[in-house]
Amino acid sequence: MQGKANDSVSSTSSPEAATRAGPSITKKTIDHLFAKLSALYGNKFADLWAGQDLVAVKATWRDAIADLTAEELRAGINALIVNGKAFPPTLPEFYAACRPPLSVPPVTDHRGLDRMAAKLGVSTANCYSYGTLRDKILDAVDKGQQEVPVEQRPEVQALPRRVAL
Repeated sequence: MQGKANDSVSSTSSPEAATRAGPSITKKTIDHLFAKLSALYGNKFADLWAGQDLVAVKATWRDAIADLTAEELRAGINALIVNGKAFPPTLPEFYAACRPPLSVPPVTDHRGLDRMAAKLGVSTANCYSYGTLRDKILDAVDKGQQEVPVEQRPEVQALPRRVAL
């Protein structure tokens, strides 16, 4: 799996793609990722790019995964291993492995909903029941909202418990 003579992925397909690419996704990061996937899948991975410009392929991957953290990249590799994926992933499959869909707790799991609301930065204001809070969480997940850094999370306040009389 050899690239062309100029193996730099710093060239991107568009100026906006260049500004989107984060500083953590470097040529070295992409090379390491491709080496890891090659080690896992051997020739199957190399065969995906047969006849393709490897520099362009790596640049596309770099642009697409620029918003992923190192932890998410590791989680994606681990997910491929744990799930026993027999064939190498396409770019969309790898991205999905890095950011699996969030599983929203059921309405009866009050603590779980409180934790998830805090992780996503969903306010409990104007939530008069856990059904309402779960709906707000589902809306946030549908919009692609990801976890908020700990220092930016609102203070977790459980909804008041209703006492039956």
